[in-house]
Amino acid sequence: MQKSYELLTTYSEAISNPQFHEAFREIQADVHKTAREKGWWENERNNGEAIALMHSEVSEGVDGWFDADDKVPEFYAIEAELADCVIRIMDLSQARKWDIVTPITADMSHKIFLETAAKKNEHFSLSKIHSALSKALEALRKPKEDESKEVGEALAECVARIFMFALVFKIKVAEALCAKAEMNKGREYKHGGKAF
Repeated sequence: MQKSYELLTTYSEAISNPQFHEAFREIQADVHKTAREKGWWENERNNGEAIALMHSEVSEGVDGWFDADDKVPEFYAIEAELADCVIRIMDLSQARKWDIVTPITADMSHKIFLETAAKKNEHFSLSKIHSALSKALEALRKPKEDESKEVGEALAECVARIFMFALVFKIKVAEALCAKAEMNKGREYKHGGKAF
């Protein structure tokens, strides 16, 4: 996994790069494997609930902002919680076979980068991350044509917005993601008894 972690962090500012895509896919499969081993898939998961938990990770990051994260104190809460959001996206997408990598094109990442940089407003940018998650939920509730494609595209937008947020505001989401993914491998079954 170390090589994939290195590629993810190296290319986290160029998320349409094929090497970023390759690393992301490998880490996604590993994240899902860990989630299964830790009991998070012993019962069928509800998609809406899973997306609500992604929203909560973003909100927790805002609440903690530049406090040290309680699990990986070398990172700020905003870094670790956005990383947790991506980890949740990876896990659910792997389970459901939603493609969240292919939609991350140069056009998508460039447009989001320009929008984020032009606004240079953390709260606006974070609201757009929440908005992308809401689009995914809406695609599950009432897809226009192809549910899997629409949900995948919305979650891809969320991932792109998180990485572009990290680039513009100079925070270490990719590094936090790698640290959290590794840390999760050593955690207790269901993190010691959590329900979700």
